[in-house]
Amino acid sequence: MSKLSFSVLVEHLLTVCNQRLYLLSQLRKQSLSDKCIAVVCDALVLSKVLYALSGWGGYISQALKDRIDASFRKACRWRVTHKQYNFNDLLLNVDSKLFAYSKSELHCLNHMLPLRSCCSQLTLRP
Repeated sequence: MSKLSFSVLVEHLLTVCNQRLYLLSQLRKQSLSDKCIAVVCDALVLSKVLYALSGWGGYISQALKDRIDASFRKACRWRVTHKQYNFNDLLLNVDSKLFAYSKSELHCLNHMLPLRSCCSQLTLRP
């Protein structure tokens, strides 16, 4: 049985994101415009969640995913972003982009993909 767990990583991620959300709420009180706060939120909070998401996102429990989604809902409630992010949607988007990039012959993961066949080797019976 594997003891690999990303719960400590997610706990740290949530701590940092909550600190950054508080910072953004303080910037709002200093009259920073909504548009600027949304940009800073994407830079400080969303980028923290997206960093290496393909490496750990599929291994966390639904309870941890719900906690991350709760942090995104808090950001909307505090009006530091206009977008309602969803963890599963972000994970699907990041994984799709990684797979699309890995199909390029110059990508370091390309050699792990099965070879493409230009035409099928199947023939009909006589």
